[in-house]
Amino acid sequence: MSTRIKTSQNLNQAEKRKYYAILFDLDGTIIKSTYQPREAKTALINRLKELGVNVSNISVNETTMDIIDKAKAQIKKKTNLSLKEVNKTINEILDKLDIEALSRSELIHDAKPILNSLRNKGLKLGIVTNSGRKGVKLTLENFNMKNYFDVIVTRNDIEKMKPSGEGIIKAVTSLGCKRNQIMYVGDSWVDIRSAKNAGVIAVAITGGLSTSEKLRQESPDIMLNSLDELLDIVQSMGKPKCKSYADR
Repeated sequence: MSTRIKTSQNLNQAEKRKYYAILFDLDGTIIKSTYQPREAKTALINRLKELGVNVSNISVNETTMDIIDKAKAQIKKKTNLSLKEVNKTINEILDKLDIEALSRSELIHDAKPILNSLRNKGLKLGIVTNSGRKGVKLTLENFNMKNYFDVIVTRNDIEKMKPSGEGIIKAVTSLGCKRNQIMYVGDSWVDIRSAKNAGVIAVAITGGLSTSEKLRQESPDIMLNSLDELLDIVQSMGKPKCKSYADR
């Protein structure tokens, strides 16, 4: 493991004290992922092709954001394709896939007690996800977690999804914290790159969508084996300096 990557066991006390808010990925981090990204991207590409988009330079090996960006760039050059209609179709496809996957999901073991403990320590909590607003709302309602988070940013709230840092920056702005006071926790290389792009502390959790090696390649600041290790990281946290989302 790179010496740049720390674990819950080798963080010093100063590092444990400086975090005042934690932002989370949703699927694979707080809930067990049933989302099949390759199948979802295949369905998206096929639908774009049906709409008249030339998909010859679009691959399932790209991120969803890159696929959408390529499609939009092409649509802007074609007078016979409506960007508004294609955007609507893209959102409908992704919403359908989100809801199907999220409806089958279960909470990560002890996620609720862990989140409660973090809140009891005074942390502000948030979600930044590539899932859509409809699927996220349904999931939080199903697990009775609507009131756990001070800020929620979905793909419908931003122009560019992860690995862009836009969603995390939007959440940071809402919370009113400095970026070095905030962690972003995720199980995918996309999450870690997004955190790096946003300038917050990047925390990788193993055992999810990306392999440990793939996560290490993104050089996360901290690497954890499970969600409960967050409790060790913030055990000496001082009083939060962030404003409430409701106080904006």
